[in-house]
Amino acid sequence: MAAPRRKNEPRRRSSPIGWLVLGALAAAPAVFTRSTVESFEFPKATLWITVSLLLAAAAIATEGTRAGSEGPGRWPAAIPARLVRWARSDPTGACVVLFVMSAGASTVTSMNPIVGLHGAPDSFAGLPTAIATASVYFASRAFSSDPRWLPRIAGSAAIASAIAAGYALLQLSGLDPLGWHRTASFGGAVRIFGTLGHPNLLGAYLVAALPLVVWRGLRAGSWASKAGFLAVSAASLAAIVATLSRGAWIAAAASLAAWLLLRRRAAGADSRSARAAEPRRSGASRGAASRTWLAAAIGLLALGAALIPVARSLGPSLPQRLREIGSLASPTTRSRLLIWQAGGRMAKDHPLFGVGLDAFNSAFPRYRTREYWRVEWGGTPTKAHNELVQIAATQGGFGLLAALLVVGFVSRATWRATRARSPLDRDGAVFSGAALVGFATQDLASFTTVSTGTLAAALAGWVAARDGGRANDPAPPPRPIDPAPGAWVAGLLGAGLLFVPFVMSPWRAERAAHDALAAPLWSRERIEGLRTAEAITPWNAGYPARLGNSLLVLARRAEDPEERWGLLSQAYSAYERAIRLEPHRAFERSCIGRALAMQSELRPGLVTMDRAREAFEEARRLDPTNTLVLLQEEDTYLGMGRHEEARASALRIAALDPEYAKPFADLGLIASRAGRYEGAADTLELAVSKDFHGDSASAADAWSNLSGAYVNLGRYEDALHAAERALEVLPEHAAAVKNRETALRALGRPG
Repeated sequence: MAAPRRKNEPRRRSSPIGWLVLGALAAAPAVFTRSTVESFEFPKATLWITVSLLLAAAAIATEGTRAGSEGPGRWPAAIPARLVRWARSDPTGACVVLFVMSAGASTVTSMNPIVGLHGAPDSFAGLPTAIATASVYFASRAFSSDPRWLPRIAGSAAIASAIAAGYALLQLSGLDPLGWHRTASFGGAVRIFGTLGHPNLLGAYLVAALPLVVWRGLRAGSWASKAGFLAVSAASLAAIVATLSRGAWIAAAASLAAWLLLRRRAAGADSRSARAAEPRRSGASRGAASRTWLAAAIGLLALGAALIPVARSLGPSLPQRLREIGSLASPTTRSRLLIWQAGGRMAKDHPLFGVGLDAFNSAFPRYRTREYWRVEWGGTPTKAHNELVQIAATQGGFGLLAALLVVGFVSRATWRATRARSPLDRDGAVFSGAALVGFATQDLASFTTVSTGTLAAALAGWVAARDGGRANDPAPPPRPIDPAPGAWVAGLLGAGLLFVPFVMSPWRAERAAHDALAAPLWSRERIEGLRTAEAITPWNAGYPARLGNSLLVLARRAEDPEERWGLLSQAYSAYERAIRLEPHRAFERSCIGRALAMQSELRPGLVTMDRAREAFEEARRLDPTNTLVLLQEEDTYLGMGRHEEARASALRIAALDPEYAKPFADLGLIASRAGRYEGAADTLELAVSKDFHGDSASAADAWSNLSGAYVNLGRYEDALHAAERALEVLPEHAAAVKNRETALRALGRPG
């Protein structure tokens, strides 16, 4: 229910810009597409960038009209005084601007400015996203004088939660009509991810939105509306449990604790207001309280009914996950600690502006330890999984200070608003504060996404407008400026110019790349699609890197020397383009080494092996603990028959990761090729007892090579067993089939 309009207060008109923001708050968490390479965060980020461009167009139109009315002399002269008044009236907003300035400075000084400008792949947290989130804060603050604004934000959050939680529960029940390849699991149970793309991100959003959904349900006028909001609340809680996200569970507990604290503080103001207005509570108010308690009881029953099937679906995974809360022995906990340590070292080495906005992934290889590689084999995190560490590492002390100031001012505004004169403001501050605490708590073990960040920004804008009680008895607002048509044209033209490189071109490139990546790695369709994507967004290093991979594989399959040379030259050029954009790319440098080595075989007079070795050495320097980078070098030497160099590379990998099977398998193969079958068998026996990390082809090769060594040693029973193990992994493995037949003949058994 909206607060009554004050006497002589003008009737508020709903702004199209306000509805645009509310629509995006409802739609962004729910939107996803299967037509782009990244299905979830990319469409959400581009949606909000589009909204922010429209907000910028409106701001430009308004200021352009103001400048036209005040004249070319008065308008610029008044700007300093206006800025001072604004900063005094909105210190939170001033700190938000400071944070955006930090993001801009970190982009300019970044080790990878292009990533800062456009966002890292699978992250999309570049400068446009930071500006978009800030624009939500300022839009929300501008509309917060309307008492309907916060209930409308809560309504948007309820719509998004209903879609996200509903789809997640469909996944839990096995009724998801869409098939997904990239899913997270725990203890054999597939973790639901809804419309957010990952269980942790789903849990984070639902935790932040849940207090708003509950508040909206408690304020609903009809029982049908209350039932709808309570159903969304119950579904959200059930989905939060089913995500198996420890961060979301802890954040939910923190949100509840914050609600209790803020509710207690607001209760004092409620009681004083009640005594001043009416000495005794009326029967109507007692009836309203009874209805609230009845709604809460029904909600608890609905929650219990929703959690029973969730607990049954999760089985033993739920209690096992609960036991892992706070356990340092958990692999994911250990991984987080190692990432935070790396982020701390980044911040220490780059104390002012950090390594660069959204450049955590770019910088991480320099700070990765051997222990991290063993815990998260083959992984390079895009984020620090702690927002404070992320900001300190990527934006330095400047960004961290600005972020802490924003948190401090928002906390102060929320605390003060719980003693506001308006019951709506007090109640809204309690539930908004609980939502913001839930958001901030999960950020300590995760990271901000565009969905959680924009919701938090909208709430921060609302509570900031109530700082110091100014919203309780506001002065009449200044008459809004109606932008002139010419100013609108200028604003929309500027927004359109930015829309092309930051929204339209990335969408076209993602569509082309998505279709290309659906084709086989060596196919011409894939190569042409990636070339198209690169041509559309020449600043994206991911497309030429993937193009180089396809060309390199195609070159290895080519039988004609001239064709192979041409493909290798194209692969080399593609990798070079990727490295020019992102010089930190170690894997692409190792691929260049492989391409040069293959070219040296074809035309040794034009390309020497020394160039290949230099590329391999540079790759090792950039990412010294990356087994996959070292493996590229070892595979190259092994394929060329350079056994001594291959052996040296394999020994480096084995020393780096003693539990990785591949280098031991290759050492056994080298020994077998040299005729040292006893040593080969011993090494290969060791290899097959280790971890191939899902590389079934290498595992089958190792068992087959072990079978061959046994054949040469006359150990035919062992050879038969090893060959059969190889065929269990890859039933069509030709060498294993041959070894099995040889062993059977030697044993006098039928084939």
